[in-house]
Amino acid sequence: MGTGKTENLGEGLSIYKRSETKNWYCKIRIFDEKSKPIWRQFSLKTADKHEARRKAYGYLAVIEDGKNPDFLMPKHTLVKTLCKEKAKLLLADDKIGTHKVYASILTDELAPMWGAMKIKEVTRTEIKNYIKNRVKSTTQFNYRKTAIRELFLHAVDQNLIKEHELPSFPAKKDVGVEPDEERDIFEDDDLKLINSKFPSFIESSRKSITKKQRIILKYYLQFLMETGVRPGEEALNIRISDFRFAHPEELMVTEAMAAKLEDKIESTRTAFQSMHDDYISELIKSGIDMSHVEKKEFVVTGDADESTHRLDMIVRITKGKIHSKKKTSFREAVLTSKAISAVNNLLSEVHNWKYGVGTLINHPQKNGELRELLNTKVFLAPECQNTMTQYEKTFTQLCDYIKLSRKDRFLTLYSSRHTYITNCLKKRVPITFLAVQCGTSVEMIQQRYSKYQASMTPSEITSRME
Repeated sequence: MGTGKTENLGEGLSIYKRSETKNWYCKIRIFDEKSKPIWRQFSLKTADKHEARRKAYGYLAVIEDGKNPDFLMPKHTLVKTLCKEKAKLLLADDKIGTHKVYASILTDELAPMWGAMKIKEVTRTEIKNYIKNRVKSTTQFNYRKTAIRELFLHAVDQNLIKEHELPSFPAKKDVGVEPDEERDIFEDDDLKLINSKFPSFIESSRKSITKKQRIILKYYLQFLMETGVRPGEEALNIRISDFRFAHPEELMVTEAMAAKLEDKIESTRTAFQSMHDDYISELIKSGIDMSHVEKKEFVVTGDADESTHRLDMIVRITKGKIHSKKKTSFREAVLTSKAISAVNNLLSEVHNWKYGVGTLINHPQKNGELRELLNTKVFLAPECQNTMTQYEKTFTQLCDYIKLSRKDRFLTLYSSRHTYITNCLKKRVPITFLAVQCGTSVEMIQQRYSKYQASMTPSEITSRME
């Protein structure tokens, strides 16, 4: 490096120019959070000495005013750097698919807004203003609360801030966030209107693909109403291979297939017997007198002459909120006969299949063609298997066509899930069963559907087991 020129402009400030460069540089002293002096050197991007002096004095004035310019600060203390780091960590550990939401908030919202600030400069007031301008619903509020907390905890891990120094998060009422929409359900009159008008709604379709999607919607809605499965990712990813036999419900099978089912039937009986015994034990532990209840034995019935077995079916949910971090995990939902019927009718009318789901999953020959059928996504048209069709638009068309009144009501496809849970609670179905069936928690059901809950009396429990 050759010689150059240097000019001292005061304590902690100087400008210099190297012989091999055209522009002047600044050397300036700043202070970190612990008031430790740090020297920074950078180009002033001008060859004019007077302009270089003016710029250097300008930076000094900003620093003396208690602010350090973005580019002078150690990179790891800036919010934009912390957001980038934490987003990368979240995505690398995204086992259940929820971290991408928080990562997106960090990189797309917080980094552009607070990026040039030090993490300690993000106060409760800054957070409050951000929430006020960005958030409208409780769900949005909760997502951003979690993302901001993840950001600050990352700063704590980096020893940039103490945990007791974390700013408090404003309450929903303080930032104008309204409670979530009340969970509207389909009333009996709604369902009667939908069922009576659905045939003409389907026939009014102008295109074949539109007609097919409306037929699917009919059985999709029936299935959702009978299972409590979430519309969208959960339901649309259900394949034929996700169905299996379980507790007694009527299904016709051939004699050859019946023989192959014997082992499965016995294992199913054993599993349900164990579930029943565990449930009774839990009731006794909770203080309910069960001494008058006769021990129930589960039996799978069959008629050799008609080659029938009474079996229920269960569907495996592999996508969506399955509440597990394992990639191979799933939850299972019990199907009613109406739910099974909806699936079989859909397979017949949309996929033009001769056999129902029960026959397909128990067919003794698993050849190439059958394997392809088993991989079929039930609620997607044959030509749409590789795309995720959303039926919200079709549902809106249905409501408009049949003039379903949604005034002062927030009816969507998701209302089918709320209808299922509400009806089950009205029938006093055990809330623990509902939580498992619907892939949620007892606490969540208690919080959101409290007005429908009722405790079961011992006689009601007994009647439900007979």
